Amino acid sequence: MGDIVSGYILSHSFGGKEREIHVSNTLAIEGLPEYGAYLLRSMFTLPPLDHRLHINTFQVIHFAASYDEMYGLDKEWFKEFQKFLGTLSWWQATVFHSYTGMRIELKAKDHEVGVEAIPTKTWESKYYDSYHNLKEITESKLLC
Repeated sequence: MGDIVSGYILSHSFGGKEREIHVSNTLAIEGLPEYGAYLLRSMFTLPPLDHRLHINTFQVIHFAASYDEMYGLDKEWFKEFQKFLGTLSWWQATVFHSYTGMRIELKAKDHEVGVEAIPTKTWESKYYDSYHNLKEITESKLLC
């Protein structure tokens, strides 16, 4: 049986640096492997910058994958995801795990991060045991 991990990563689309941010993030996605890892290039989608209907205030990187036997979000998956985030210019990311219903929200510590085409290096993570329940829980109760 497979399970789905999905979510989105947001970076700014204003301030005159949106093209540089888009190119930088596109190159980071293209740098992912085609196979053999938790995170693969084909999981991620960033619409073209000239699609203003889809990119207004934020550039949204969508991602999703189905994994066999992942009944909880794997710690190694999350480590790989965080390593990938360190290659992107972003300010907020959200991860959903469909089997458990859990959600992880990551936010850059510096509000101006994601406005420049430089990788975000520091952020805070909050863990929730449900898509809708806003009661924060500890990482140890969520990741397996």
